[in-house]
Amino acid sequence: MPLTLVTGPANSAKARVVLERYRAQLSRGPILVVPTAADAVHYRRELAVSGVVVGARVETFAGLMREIATRAGLAAAPLGPGARERVVAAAVTGARLELLGPSAAAPGFLAAATGLVADLGARRIEPGRLTAALRRWAPEGRGRAYGEEVAAIYAGYRRRLERLGRRDEEQLRAASLDAVRVDPSRWGRTPVLVYGFDDLEPLQLDAVETLAREAEVVVSLPYEPGRVALAGRAATFETLRPLAGEVVALPPGDDHYQADARATLHHLERALFEERGPRPACGEAVVLLEGETERSELELVGAEVSELLAAGCRAEDVAVVMRSVAGSEALIGEVLGGLGIPVSIVRRVRFADTAVGRGLLGLLAAAVADGEAEDLVAWLRVPGLLERPELADRFEARLRREGVVGVAEARRAWEHFPLDALDRLRAAADRGPGALLERVGRELGRLQSGRWRGEARVLDADELAEARTVVAAGRWLRELSELTAADPRLGPSPGELIAGLAGVELEPPPTAGGVMVGDALSLRARRVRALFVCGLQEGSFPAGERAGPFFSAQERAEIAQASGLVLAPWAEHLAAERYLFYATVSRAEWRLRLSWHKAGDDGSPTAPSPFLDDVRDAFSPGPQERRRSRDWDILEPGRVAGAGQGRRGGAALGRLRGEAVLAGLAGRAAESPSALEAWAGCPARWFVERLLRAEALEPEAEPRARGTVAHAVLARVVGDLFAADRPETEVAASAAGDPAAASIREGIREAVGAALAEHAGAVSANPERDRAARRRLAADLERYLVALGEGSAGHRPREFELAFGLAGAEHPAVALAGGELRLRGRIDRVDVDGPAGTAIVHDYKSGEVLGAAKWEERGRMALALYMLAARELLDLEVVGGLYQPVRGVDLRPRGALREDAEPELACFSTDRVSAEELARVVGEALERAVAAVRELRAGAVEPRPATCTRNGVCLYPSICRGDGA
Repeated sequence: MPLTLVTGPANSAKARVVLERYRAQLSRGPILVVPTAADAVHYRRELAVSGVVVGARVETFAGLMREIATRAGLAAAPLGPGARERVVAAAVTGARLELLGPSAAAPGFLAAATGLVADLGARRIEPGRLTAALRRWAPEGRGRAYGEEVAAIYAGYRRRLERLGRRDEEQLRAASLDAVRVDPSRWGRTPVLVYGFDDLEPLQLDAVETLAREAEVVVSLPYEPGRVALAGRAATFETLRPLAGEVVALPPGDDHYQADARATLHHLERALFEERGPRPACGEAVVLLEGETERSELELVGAEVSELLAAGCRAEDVAVVMRSVAGSEALIGEVLGGLGIPVSIVRRVRFADTAVGRGLLGLLAAAVADGEAEDLVAWLRVPGLLERPELADRFEARLRREGVVGVAEARRAWEHFPLDALDRLRAAADRGPGALLERVGRELGRLQSGRWRGEARVLDADELAEARTVVAAGRWLRELSELTAADPRLGPSPGELIAGLAGVELEPPPTAGGVMVGDALSLRARRVRALFVCGLQEGSFPAGERAGPFFSAQERAEIAQASGLVLAPWAEHLAAERYLFYATVSRAEWRLRLSWHKAGDDGSPTAPSPFLDDVRDAFSPGPQERRRSRDWDILEPGRVAGAGQGRRGGAALGRLRGEAVLAGLAGRAAESPSALEAWAGCPARWFVERLLRAEALEPEAEPRARGTVAHAVLARVVGDLFAADRPETEVAASAAGDPAAASIREGIREAVGAALAEHAGAVSANPERDRAARRRLAADLERYLVALGEGSAGHRPREFELAFGLAGAEHPAVALAGGELRLRGRIDRVDVDGPAGTAIVHDYKSGEVLGAAKWEERGRMALALYMLAARELLDLEVVGGLYQPVRGVDLRPRGALREDAEPELACFSTDRVSAEELARVVGEALERAVAAVRELRAGAVEPRPATCTRNGVCLYPSICRGDGA
């Protein structure tokens, strides 16, 4: 029976179409498939509200695959994750690795190898086919040896499964689908409807195709031709379209939005990431929130959530999401809970983080590993183990007073019942892994059953989450016991047992009735009235690109080209992140709040996500922005945190009266743009850092050193890449991935490597950190050079590290503003269009880059001054100045570019300005620079704590001593 494919952008009523078809098929027992267990709970409730109580079945894809296996007659449970990891570990040991040997001993290798075999199994790749493909990819040399070792791990894993007579999860799913494909009657005509998935994995696509041969299958897919945000879904759509007897392409809709938010939220859905179109004013529905730190960001979010709840919004209609909530759950719960906001946090619970888990792992460490007295105390603290819990407190106090560290001495200090559990575990370990696993399982049962012994207790959400995790740990132990019984060589050592058991985790279903807190993927299949998207930082959302284990994206592409074997899709990373952001923000029906913070916990500045600029680009004027000041006051929209405090503390420091100092300041020959920016931010900081220049006791900060090396390498390599005698087509071909130009791309890689080799030890005094930092820098620079080569060839790089007014520089200082300002400095790069007689100035940045609209607010003037200097030095019309990021996901430059210059250059639409606007922006920057020079020459050294740093913190309070410091 043909597949029905339902497509459309976000909020195009795909869910309504799918649920209507589901209800129409109720007499045939349909199955609705959704992404997560929480989604399943949500849609069961929604179906019940609509009157569908009997016969409603909602599953995750894992549940669907279990049903397929049962109907196919393959009900045996697959090899579980703990047992699979043991088999992979044995395969790694048996492969006798040489090239991979050092990596195999490192933490994380086993998890990476386990992920590899799972991915290969999901793609139905047999060991022989993998070996042949890797040999065609690298027929000789080091690459051949590397490929042979990877293939040996996979082949060894599959051989061991065969000897055990077991299947892993991917094999069981594939076998189940094969059985149904051979005999479709095994499945019958049960309809299957798939909703809420961003994309489908190989075995999921396989299941859709297999079931659609006999049964009615409906698949909903977010897709709309021509949309930038949805471009990454095109491959899946084209895969499914030939199978579809019907394609239901739904138009965008806005009827689900609340009336007062409809225009704003619908426009954002239609305009996000699009370069052209109308830009209406942004309404109250979308607001940007900026905090000083992550805590103050969440406090600002909490204040807004409290206002919504006070106004009558239900807690379950509000969601707070991050790209990844891992590591922030405790802080979110603390901040929101402290404001009295009920929360339901979607998080994974590790066995080691439960009370029973900490106790059992402590008991194991004390009995069979190199444990300490504190491990014994952790065991005694398990709730229910002691009738009088205060005995553990007294015992720990005694151990601390007497300085007891060892387990044997601590055991002698225990004055109550015998600690026989230690002896039982040690005796079991002496008998072998199987006996130890069986004994640990019994001890786990004793600890868990004793916690609420004699109580008819209804567990709360946290207790239920712990209980479920403990059950998962028991299942993990039984699984390993069965594996060890089948092959004792696969049994874990005590250390491996402790490490594996500690990592067992489970994601329990969220509790109902609170503000949902989760990651960005947790809202794929449902909407909320009010949505807060937090942690919008560069490197967090969009997340940084990570290379896959064993083979990079480039190597996977080469393997596919050489052999036709696709190991994994290499979808463009930024496209995937754009889609996830688009899908996330489209889940709001009434209020959307996007938040970020300016500094980390240590006060170091952090860069906001470039996606925030994409949201601003969709409107004119842009969304209202609310900030949290350093003393936690919520400021008026659009007002800069700490504004108006610039002259506090002036009496403490005052103006410097030393005649020599004043004369020196008045007589300075020239200033650099960076020095002028520093003065405008805080003259006191400028004085300490630029004039006093206290000798540093530590090496140069690694980020600064990294930037210095990056500038030097780029000046050399870009100069070679765009040499005057090198054809432009050759540069473009090398960057665009033309196979004929592979040697050129390799040449770029070698050039970067050679240039970096000259800077050994320049990034960090620690040799290992220096090597790692230079490897990361090499990857960033190679990626940027590829992007540079793909750009327009109208303006070609011509000047590199153009110095003026510096010692030994070819050019003198540049006089501006009638000679009142004499400028010195070094311009990173100038691109020139010879026939047009125009130039574009580029300034490399490894941190935050800003469009011209933000220059005045952030005190930026350097790039505008470099544009004026380049005009004087090169006698060319300068049509733009761009800050060029050389790291991160989004490499689009930011700044100001005349609207008719380089039309193919990828940049933000708001950074393209008219000639008049360009002149205004540069002129205003010059005015600020002249004002700074006048203050400097007058000796007006005063503290400005509000602008001393981006987060409004005074760096030198002991010197400034101002009440604003």
